Amino acid sequence: MAVNTHSGHRRTPWHTAIEEKNLTQLQWLINKWPDDIDISGGLTGETPLAYACYRPPGGGFIDGVRLLLEAQADVHADPRTDKTPLHFAAQFNNLDICDLLLEHGADPTQTQPLSGKNAAGFAHAAGFKELSEHLVVRAEDYKRLGPPAGSQPKYIDN
Repeated sequence: MAVNTHSGHRRTPWHTAIEEKNLTQLQWLINKWPDDIDISGGLTGETPLAYACYRPPGGGFIDGVRLLLEAQADVHADPRTDKTPLHFAAQFNNLDICDLLLEHGADPTQTQPLSGKNAAGFAHAAGFKELSEHLVVRAEDYKRLGPPAGSQPKYIDN
């Protein structure tokens, strides 16, 4: 199986494992192709981590998110959508996933260039007031304290 092969709806094997909530398959992919952990695919070209933040039935796959983060999936960016995994989790009202991403250094102040929204803005626009307010507080903490100790460094393309 080629890991970068897309099936219907641009799904890679990574995205299929997430949609099926198959941790065994996801772990196998991580072990076999660790350098492809941030491969683009899914419905809009998002990474497996971003996909796991919203897509599977029920609106997210926290065990998959946790596994991908432990394997060093990029918590900060999504190359095709300019939305971070945190933006996706916020837009789909996934508080637990948002908090997990924040624990791993996701930047709640980062905005999507096209919309100008940060994670709180995506939650607010989708009608999730409580999550939006929670993310506003987390963004204020992030500005004051910086990312959590031991979290992933933020890479900025020049």
